[in-house]
Amino acid sequence: MAGFGVLYQQVADLRVGMERIHTDLLREIGTLRKDMEGEHDSLRAEMKREHDALRAEMKQEHDAIRQEIGDVRREVGDLREEVGHVRERVVRIETLLSETPERR
Repeated sequence: MAGFGVLYQQVADLRVGMERIHTDLLREIGTLRKDMEGEHDSLRAEMKREHDALRAEMKQEHDAIRQEIGDVRREVGDLREEVGHVRERVVRIETLLSETPERR
């Protein structure tokens, strides 16, 4: 029977050791999980900052392009107006030339 008592004590010691290891592992897993969540939150915040910065840069470029398009449209309008004036002058000159007798 004495052998059974020793075996029982060894099993009890083993159980206590396993419970301690289990508790330590749970504590370490909890710490790792918190660290991972912190890293995740940090990465998420960094990604948001980068996204916002890229979005702002794209908006600036978009606005600049829209401004350039507006400038080009105004220039085209000015050129069309000038062409219209030149056409009017050509028509007047042609009219004057057709009314003037030909000199030969």
